[in-house]
Amino acid sequence: MGRVWLPLGPPAHLPCRTVHELRIVMRVRSEAPGMTREVLFAHEAMTPSGARVPSGGRARENPLVIDRETARVPDEGLDPILIQVTIPLPVPMIFAAFTDAAKLTGWLCDAAVASPHVGGEYRLRFDGPPAFESAGTITRLTPDVDIGFGWRAPPPFVALMNEPTPRTEVYVRLQESPEGIDVTLEHSGWGGDAAWEEARSWHFHFWDERLGRLKAYLIREAYG
Repeated sequence: MGRVWLPLGPPAHLPCRTVHELRIVMRVRSEAPGMTREVLFAHEAMTPSGARVPSGGRARENPLVIDRETARVPDEGLDPILIQVTIPLPVPMIFAAFTDAAKLTGWLCDAAVASPHVGGEYRLRFDGPPAFESAGTITRLTPDVDIGFGWRAPPPFVALMNEPTPRTEVYVRLQESPEGIDVTLEHSGWGGDAAWEEARSWHFHFWDERLGRLKAYLIREAYG
């Protein structure tokens, strides 16, 4: 899968004197060259007060710090789903597959409504099995770079993930690489118990299969 460069120091936005610990986590699920793989990569700096500063982010409360009033350590959620596929095609063609309703039905769903702007409707219908509809809105969008949208899960995860409001979000980012364009999908917002583990497992296999279909669909569109 090529070389991966790991940073050797704290994030640039943190003064060195505030850094107590630097943590690097990486997990790779590798298949055939150019196919999908699960990647978890993050480095965090921990200040003396216990606040963690993820790379490129701002300080937030450390979930491992005990609540002083309840003397309870809060549960951490499951890791985001992170799947990547490399597609040797132009960026605009790939990005349109996420923003053009007619192209979405070529690889992701059976019917779609997509208004490509922040706050726009992003409705995906799946005839199944299982049959369901994810009626979300676009939360982030930079043309030819990234898109994020709210996600509504299928049965049997409706009560867990959709009520009272959708609890997870899908984010897709495109980035150039020596082999083509890396399309990285992140599905985040998972809880931490057994029910969430089952939901996350189902969605991992779902997105893994759909990104494989995305690559096949785009190559077929480009070359026939």
